[in-house]
Amino acid sequence: EISACLVGSEMCIETVYNRFGKVVYEVTSYNNSWNGRSDTGQPLEEEAYYYIARCGGQNDITGAVRIVR
Repeated sequence: EISACLVGSEMCIETVYNRFGKVVYEVTSYNNSWNGRSDTGQPLEEEAYYYIARCGGQNDITGAVRIVR
């Protein structure tokens, strides 16, 4: 989970990638609202996804999440 201290930070960009490196979701003001859907609102496949949270002046936060429905 991305740190709760980032919620509402306007300096953070959260990007979610599929296993092929394609961006499937991106938000420029992190608010912990990603619900397993793409930027277009389509439910994403059950598989692993990788995220990067880039916050100005801080180290990037990276990790993985697996969608299971």
